[in-house]
Amino acid sequence: MITRNFVEEDLELQRYAATPKENKPRFEWGEVTGDLDDDSTNLLQVNVGGQTKAFDIAEIAETVGNALTDLALSRNEENIFSDANRQLVAGIAKSVAKELVKSVEGKASDHTTSAEEMMAIIERALIRQNAHDVAKSLVIRRKSKPENGAGTNGGLSITGGASSDQRGKVKTRVIRRSGEVVAWNHNK
Repeated sequence: MITRNFVEEDLELQRYAATPKENKPRFEWGEVTGDLDDDSTNLLQVNVGGQTKAFDIAEIAETVGNALTDLALSRNEENIFSDANRQLVAGIAKSVAKELVKSVEGKASDHTTSAEEMMAIIERALIRQNAHDVAKSLVIRRKSKPENGAGTNGGLSITGGASSDQRGKVKTRVIRRSGEVVAWNHNK
C-alpha cells in the first residue's frame, strides 16, 4: 500500500528536480573523485548531443551528487555534503568507470559511448549499491529536464524517454496480441 508520505516525498522530489540549479545549494561533487581518475579511462569518449568529448569521472560524480542533493533537499536533510554521501558518490563514479573500461576493452578502435548508455550504467551502479532512492531521483531529474538541450547535468545530457511530435503528444507504440506494433491512437 502506498502511504501518503511516499506520495508527498515523490512530489517534493519532482519539485526539487525541476528547480533550476541556481536556486539550489551547490556542492563540488566532482572533487570527491580526485584520486580515482586513472590512465585506463583516458581513452574513453562520450557522445553528448552529437558532440564527442573525453570521459570525465568528475562529471559522473556531479550527476550522481546532484541527484543525491535533490533527494536530500526533498527530505529536508541539512547535512547533504557529508562523508557518507561523498563516499557513496565516489564509489558510484568508480564503479561506472570500471564498467565503462570493461565494456570497451574488447573494442579495437571505438571507445565511445552515448550519454544514454552512460546514464543506464549510472543507474545500474546505484541499484547495485542499494541506492534505489538516488536512482529514482536521477530518473526523475532526467524526466523533468526539457528536451531542447538545456537538460544537462555536469556535462552529461540527461534527457530521455519517449519522443514527442510537434503538438506535444507523446509518440507511443503498442504491441498487439498478434505481435504487430502499431501507433497508439490518442483519440480512443
